[in-house]
Amino acid sequence: KKKKNPYLEFIIFKARSDSIHQSSFMSFKRKQSSAAPASARIAPQSKRSRETEDAKGEAERVEEVGLSTDECLAHTLWRECLLPALQSRDFFVKYWERESLHLSGVFSAAQLRSFAVEFEDLVKLSRRHPLFYEYHVNACKYTDGEKVMLNPVSDNEDESDESDEMNDDEEEAAIGEDDERTPASGEQDDQDPNDEEQDENDIDEEGLENDVDDVDDAHLYGATFDDGMEAPPTVVPAYPVTEASLRQLWTSGATFQYHQPQHHSNALYRMMADMERFFSCLVGCNVYLTPSGCQGLAPHHDNIEAIVIQVSGRKHWRLYKPLEELASSYSEDLEQDQIGEPILDVVLEAGDVLYFPRGVIHQAVAQEDSSVHVTLSTYESWNYGSLLSSCMSSCVEQAIPKSLD
Repeated sequence: KKKKNPYLEFIIFKARSDSIHQSSFMSFKRKQSSAAPASARIAPQSKRSRETEDAKGEAERVEEVGLSTDECLAHTLWRECLLPALQSRDFFVKYWERESLHLSGVFSAAQLRSFAVEFEDLVKLSRRHPLFYEYHVNACKYTDGEKVMLNPVSDNEDESDESDEMNDDEEEAAIGEDDERTPASGEQDDQDPNDEEQDENDIDEEGLENDVDDVDDAHLYGATFDDGMEAPPTVVPAYPVTEASLRQLWTSGATFQYHQPQHHSNALYRMMADMERFFSCLVGCNVYLTPSGCQGLAPHHDNIEAIVIQVSGRKHWRLYKPLEELASSYSEDLEQDQIGEPILDVVLEAGDVLYFPRGVIHQAVAQEDSSVHVTLSTYESWNYGSLLSSCMSSCVEQAIPKSLD
């Protein structure tokens, strides 16, 4: 019996997982096959066309796709709830890309239930869908002034690390032997340089052949699956998310960062679709689950406009003056003595919303109960500078081969 290859298993699970994700959050579009997916860049619409589309009766929409009560509620999360709350404070004039803003009681308990992802929900999700640490979920903890990643490591990675150390030792020993065998001045090696290069190529090919022999379906590497999804060019073994590992990490105080929860939540998917239509820009999403009294991430800043929705529990947020206004890239973990005094110190309750521009340094600690919040992000690299940088770089690369100088 052939030994299972973790690389191949990860690719197969990734394909199945993404296929399940796609079917779960696209099911309500069965009768709207011509509509663009939420992940696509939606062209700007005029105000009149938006109002015309929004004027469609919810009853007709519900009847068409057969939505449940919670799913019907999801259609109002952005257009009739979050957006009016922002506009009531002249948000896009006074705060957008300028200042942070805290809004209290924006979402009702019923609305929060429509997209809540509690810890037990994540456990159930891990039973139904193939999830992997780092790819779908990150586990981390901030303690003693340092962020520690707690993602489990597979046995294969441990063996790989040990073999790398052994290879390093063998390589150092080989270098020492080569130094002893180095011919003296004036001596010439009888071997032809071309032969030496050919030998190296033979070794590389043999190594590649050995790797391929260990995989039953080696052609899957870099292949395109039936659903159009491309396998990643470099695949590393990932540890599967299991109920046991989740409970063990949760007990130890780990924060879970759940990537792209809209793959399993129609409510979040619809809210993000409405936001993308409004901003004419991609919108991302993460869910953060933190045990009581714990902090997951070190102080840092991101390169996105962030809208935080507190789903359950209470979380103490502290925002600090940016080191770089409207930062174009995210920062490394920062020390407490680098960030100064907070410019906003607030505790979010369930239903509250917090906005802060890209570049604003932030950190958050769960209070007496465990905390769950959703972070919606947009405007990543969405500026004229990034556009010109991308276009000019492409133009220069194309012009170089045609240059006569």
